[in-house]
Parts: sequence; structure tokens; C-alpha cells
Amino acid sequence: MSALAALVLLAIALVRIVSLPEFETQIEAFGLVVRLRLSTDLVLIVLASAVTVTGADWMVRSHPLLQGVARRYDHLVLPGLWTLASGVVLTALPEGPGLWLGLPLTAALLLAVLVAEFIVVDPDDPRSEAASLGLRVLGIAFLAIGLAGILGHDTRAIFAVPAALVSGSAVAWRALRLRGPTRRAPLYALLVGTVIAQLAWALHYWPVSPLQGAILLAVAGYFTLGAVEAHVGGQLTLRRTLEYAGFAVAGLLAVLFLM
Repeated sequence: MSALAALVLLAIALVRIVSLPEFETQIEAFGLVVRLRLSTDLVLIVLASAVTVTGADWMVRSHPLLQGVARRYDHLVLPGLWTLASGVVLTALPEGPGLWLGLPLTAALLLAVLVAEFIVVDPDDPRSEAASLGLRVLGIAFLAIGLAGILGHDTRAIFAVPAALVSGSAVAWRALRLRGPTRRAPLYALLVGTVIAQLAWALHYWPVSPLQGAILLAVAGYFTLGAVEAHVGGQLTLRRTLEYAGFAVAGLLAVLFLM
């Protein structure tokens, strides 16, 4: 795990040193011009995420309870997402205290996620409940950080909205899987991601800062996920529905107040 964290930090740090040839092109369709740019930081961040996913898969699948069982992929979501999110944010930071504090924090959270993913494989492990709760909280936090990084780069809606859909659905899928096998988990996760993506499309035209937009999207995803989990567990009563709606409205008002 230490070697994996070191490789991820090395890839992020190399963005400031290595300069690769950049590829840029544009596609025109239905009067819309879409410019595609493949840069050094994007290549290295994607490679770092691939390394993280591979290492997480190797480590978790070494658990004795997973020997000889069907292959699973849900444990790859949070390690891969955190590497992408932290890479996008750290490469945009100027050299200074923020960068030097962000690098060890990135490594520490990556190690925490890997350990928690290994622990939750065994539901009888006394640490399993705490690890599951930690993964759920970190999933929402990683989603907010990743969305803040995407919005902070002034990403066009044609790229930002699909990114919000994929990342929101992935986090929701992992959270639902942590509660146990659910046949409709992919469908419910896609519902959560769709809500986040629709809100991201609307926020694209609002005068909100990237951080405000990311917080609002994460709050919306959290309460949508909570409502879905309550529905799956047969606990979506009128009182609980009003509770989620009230918190969602409060979160919206808080973001609007900070504008």
C-alpha cells in the first residue's frame, strides 16, 4: 500500500516536471464545436488512477473470503475516484503550503480507503461497520472534491455533466453495495447520478463558484442516495421524506446565501 501511494504521489508530482507533446483537435456536429485537448497532466492522472485501481484490485482480491468467488468491481470505485479527484485538484494548485499539505493528505486518505475496502469484505469483522461508514462518508467527500476540480477548470457542460453522471452513479453504486447485494443497485445508482447530472446542467448557467456548485451537487447526491436506501429498506415514510426534503432545501439556501 505504501508503494502504491508513493506511485500516485510521484505521478501527480511529475506533472510539474514532465512535458509531453499535447494533442488537440476539434469535432463539429449539429453546429456545435467541441475541442478535445490531451495534455500531460491528464495523461499522468489517468495513468495514476489505473495504477491505483490495479493495486486496489490485487490487494482486495487477496482476501481469503474472495478466493474462488465471482469477480467483483465495486471496491475499485473509491480508490480510482480519489486518485482522479486529488490529481485534478493538486495539479491546479500553485506551489506552496496548500500543495505540500495536499500531497500527504492524498496519500493518507488513499491508504485509509484501501484498508477500509479490505476490512468490509468480511461482514463479521468487528471493524466492518465503522469501515463501511467511513467509506460512505469519504465517497461523498471525494465526489465533492472531484466535482470542484472539474468545475474549477471551467469545463464545458458537454464534459462536466457526463462526468457528474458517471462519478455520482459510481459513488452511489458503491454505497448501495456496502449495504449488501441489491439486484437493482445499478439502476438505483444511475437514478442518483442522473439527479446530480441534471442539477449540474442547471448550475452550469448559474453564477456560483466551483466550490459552491460542488457542495450543492454533493448534498443533492447524498440526500437522493439516502432516499433510495430508505426505499430499498422499506423505510421511506412520509416523515423521512419530509426530513430529506427539508435538509435539501436548507443546503440549497445555504449555498445561495454564500453567493
